Amino acid sequence: MRTNVIDLAHDAEEIVARVGSGETVLVDRDGLPFAEIRPVTPPTHRLNSPERQALIKSLFPEMMLDSGRILEEDR
Repeated sequence: MRTNVIDLAHDAEEIVARVGSGETVLVDRDGLPFAEIRPVTPPTHRLNSPERQALIKSLFPEMMLDSGRILEEDR
């Protein structure tokens, strides 16, 4: 689909619905294309909490500190 800025402002709900169904919309300004609105591909795999914690700990071992302990030390 192709639209312009004025129609985008007036028909935003319809355009977003079309994008939500998988369509890509090219937006023109002054007769020239300047933006593309398209669906975002959802991530294929989300890390669950234990996997995420293990990854963070492996990447930043020095940052895995107990926040309660840090607060106590700062007092």
